[in-house]
Formats: sequence, C-alpha cells, structure tokens
Amino acid sequence: MRTNGFKQITLLALALVALGLQSWAINDRPDFRGKIAQIHINIDQAKSLGTVLIKVNGKARPQDKLILIITKETHIYQQSGEGRHEIKYQELQFGDLIEAHVTGHVMESLPGQVVAAEIVALKRSGDVSLAK
Repeated sequence: MRTNGFKQITLLALALVALGLQSWAINDRPDFRGKIAQIHINIDQAKSLGTVLIKVNGKARPQDKLILIITKETHIYQQSGEGRHEIKYQELQFGDLIEAHVTGHVMESLPGQVVAAEIVALKRSGDVSLAK
C-alpha cells in the first residue's frame, strides 16, 4: 500500500514539473519592453558590466522607468528580420527599442532594478522606422 501511494505522489510530482517546464518554454514573451534612455558602463566590471535605463511606457515618471543590470551572463542580441545575432553590450544605443527577459524579482526602488538575463534590440535608434 505504501509503495503505491509513493508511486502516485512521484508520478504526480513529475507531471507537475513537466507541465511547469512546458508552460515556461511556451511563454516566450519578454518581461519588459521599452526604449533605452540611458546607458552606464562600469569601469570595474567585476560585479556587472553596467546598467541600461529604459522607459517602459514612453513616459518620464520614475515608475515608468526600469534599470536593467547587465552581467557577464546577460545575452544581448540584435533582431534582424526573422533572425537575430549576438552583439556586445557596448553596441546598445540610446533610443534603441528593446525587449528584456529578467532573472529574479524587481528590487523595490524608484526606478526599479532587476538583473537582465537576455536583451533583444528590436529597432536601432538610427532606424527610420523607429521615429513616429
């Protein structure tokens, strides 16, 4: 009897883990999207490469801004057509429209701060299509 109960609990746990992984893989939507308002490159890059301040709603209010902390583990890409290629942190530009996937929770500060796992530059600041 105990063995059957243990097997059922184990199977249930494995099913829940599989469903969680499946929903994570399906949810490829970014956590944040906005335009770069400021870029800071750290001189001492032992802890992080720097930060990127984005405006998430196109407004200048502190609650509409977010600081993305860029680490050595952050992957940065440039979207080009249907594909994308990796770029360096230093290639990001003021005004670029980006999407960001983050790790962990946003720190309670104004503006909020969070570590970026991945950044995708959708439109470069020099693109004509970026202007409205």
